[in-house]
Amino acid sequence: MRAAFLDGPHLLEVRQTPTPVPGPHEVLVRLISVGLCGSDLHWFRDGAIGGIPWEGPFVLGHEMGGVIASGPRAGLRVAIDPADTCERCEACVAGHTNLCAATRFCGTPGCDGSLVELMAWPSRLLVPVPDSMPDDEVPLLESLGIAIHSVNLGHVFPGARVG
Repeated sequence: MRAAFLDGPHLLEVRQTPTPVPGPHEVLVRLISVGLCGSDLHWFRDGAIGGIPWEGPFVLGHEMGGVIASGPRAGLRVAIDPADTCERCEACVAGHTNLCAATRFCGTPGCDGSLVELMAWPSRLLVPVPDSMPDDEVPLLESLGIAIHSVNLGHVFPGARVG
């Protein structure tokens, strides 16, 4: 299987790597569309994001869509949530999964991202997408999720003024 590894600032190399083996509660997903965002650019250009330094090599990409390639839902087109939280800590139990300190986030050091042909990912983080949605629009759902979360945190309501 091919994967694009970030080997350091300005060093991206496509190379062969073993096909991942899904763990418990995971399935294999064939990637069909990946978006690249500002954090991917910072990793590539600067070798860091804020105070988090590059530790690699690792595979970029966390805005993604694919087709489930194993398990009972094989063949289903999905959007892939890049944040695999623990679901057990106080923040997760309270519904604040964005604050989970144990989050495994796709496309960061220690958790390869989606610039691959196949990835193993938790089945619970794969959301079906309608056939009417083109493949190249599926990765945009991750950015939409961030925007919706921001609106919810800000308690924005119809007719409210925002800056």
